[in-house]
Amino acid sequence: MVIAATAIKGVPTNWIGEAAASSALPGWLTSYLIYMGVYIMMMYTFDYARMGKREDRKFLGSITFGWVFYAFTFGLNGLVGIYIMSAWGLEASETGVVTAFISSLGIWGVLVIFISQTRINTANYFLASTNLSAFAHRVFGLNLPRFVWVIVSGVLAFLLMLTDVLSYLLKALAWQGVFVTAWVAIALTYIAINWKEERYFPEVRPRRLKPVTAGAIAWVVASATGILLTEQTALPVVSQLTPLITMALAGGLYYAAYKLSPPPVMDGHKDLTPEEHAELQAAEPQ
Repeated sequence: MVIAATAIKGVPTNWIGEAAASSALPGWLTSYLIYMGVYIMMMYTFDYARMGKREDRKFLGSITFGWVFYAFTFGLNGLVGIYIMSAWGLEASETGVVTAFISSLGIWGVLVIFISQTRINTANYFLASTNLSAFAHRVFGLNLPRFVWVIVSGVLAFLLMLTDVLSYLLKALAWQGVFVTAWVAIALTYIAINWKEERYFPEVRPRRLKPVTAGAIAWVVASATGILLTEQTALPVVSQLTPLITMALAGGLYYAAYKLSPPPVMDGHKDLTPEEHAELQAAEPQ
């Protein structure tokens, strides 16, 4: 096996300050830009945090889904990853991390990867089936059981795997990173504007929402600009800085859109009427 043939270089001494390969940007900035591609974790935490109890929100906001969670998820894991990649002299990539892990821990490394991938793909199935269910219900009026959308998600994933997925995987991840970064920038801008507002919440009742909003246009424009900057080759540094540019553009456009056309809100201090409660239940994915 190739993995077994990989030899450790020895204890690395300059692994924190090691520069990124073939990049004009500092290594620390390159690492941060790469991490911006996994801002999708914020979408995950948003979806799971809404299931928590209101009386636990301080603990959930600080520990379970807050700075402690992200410090370990990105900070500690990132340092460990940088160290083992430097120790084994491997190029930083998706496959390089797997190789370094298995080279370091052997069969235990295989077990850790199996457990971690099972965990994340379980979350992927949950979110994919939830979003497919909501999309089909609101666009086509379909209201099918959740297990149907889990099966549909699995079939779609299998069909993608039948293609030459590795040939376009990095490009797909880059495009996904642009969309996610723009979405997170808009979400953070909304939170920053309404930081001290505890009474009102974003409107979620479908009948009270417009099909197209100024915020959605800001997201699409920022994402399209980010993809164009990613694909252009005339200015490599600009291409590498695309996540930061996209985030700034999305945040600025959404702030302007918010001021011009504020999104509808719900009064959190008022109880829902039976009709409003029924409307929310009807809109909830099965």
